[in-house]
Amino acid sequence: MNSATSPTGPGAFYEVTPSAESGEIVFVYTTYTDPPEFGRMSLDGTDFTRLTNINETARAVSQATEYPVSFTLQNGETFEGILILPVTVAFPPQNIPIVVWIAGGPTEPVVSTWQNTVEIPTALLPNFGFGVLVTPLYGRYGFGAERFNALADNRNFGQIDIDAQAEIVDLVRALGWADKVGIAGCSYGGYVVTQSITRHPTTYDAAHTMCSIVDMVTEWSRGDGRLLPWLMGMTIYDAPEEFVRVSPIYHAQAVQTPLLAFHGTKDFLPIAVMENFMLQITENGVPNKLFKFQDATHGFANLSPETLANAYEFYGAQEQLLWFREHLGQ
Repeated sequence: MNSATSPTGPGAFYEVTPSAESGEIVFVYTTYTDPPEFGRMSLDGTDFTRLTNINETARAVSQATEYPVSFTLQNGETFEGILILPVTVAFPPQNIPIVVWIAGGPTEPVVSTWQNTVEIPTALLPNFGFGVLVTPLYGRYGFGAERFNALADNRNFGQIDIDAQAEIVDLVRALGWADKVGIAGCSYGGYVVTQSITRHPTTYDAAHTMCSIVDMVTEWSRGDGRLLPWLMGMTIYDAPEEFVRVSPIYHAQAVQTPLLAFHGTKDFLPIAVMENFMLQITENGVPNKLFKFQDATHGFANLSPETLANAYEFYGAQEQLLWFREHLGQ
């Protein structure tokens, strides 16, 4: 057993079980840079002890450190986030390549857990020389109803979080932290990637989108019939031009950012739509690659058999690293 001080800073507790007899809780604890292990501590938050070393090999291999960061935008709002850096890079960093990672959702919580997948590369990219910036914005749980609902208020969808993230990237550059900045995400994170490079075509130096929504007109007929009306504040029959306005596929001519895209042939988001989007980018002369993963659904995590999922993860990670190395340097 390894004793340590009580967990501090951002992290996630799972399977929390209290013991009235010992006055302790037992739980699984993890952070962006610390793989999950069972631990225990007193109910007052002291005397933390790690109980297992299940992921000790991963902990020894993974060399990354996380730092809390905050950014105040021109509208006066302050957003807190985490900057994950290679262990060899001191904070604040000086002109290193940083990748902005966008979580899925948008209503999914952004949780500080150790992940090294191509969909969630928060532990992957820092081990290969890249910083990763995670900044929960609008439409996320844990920051109050006003910030959560702002994503859908006043026809904000498709711009309020996209614009805030672009402003944060400008601040990162102004601080001298990054010379080049990329953006990556899966599902709604993929939508933010594609919408960002159409709405802010010169902000990002490279992008990686996966299982991405690019057409809200198609999504209206095939996707979640409850979430999209809330996000848009209307049906497509009320104002079809609004659905076009927030769909990257109708603005592909604006893209200047080199784009890597992954899409499964069995994703509920039609792969033909992504092929159309990428074809337009190709015709515009912008560097891009589209990888179509046979029989993959919405990401690789639930793909069966597990050997195929692992093979796709390994291959996808290599392509992601090669793309960011080519366009962001290292």
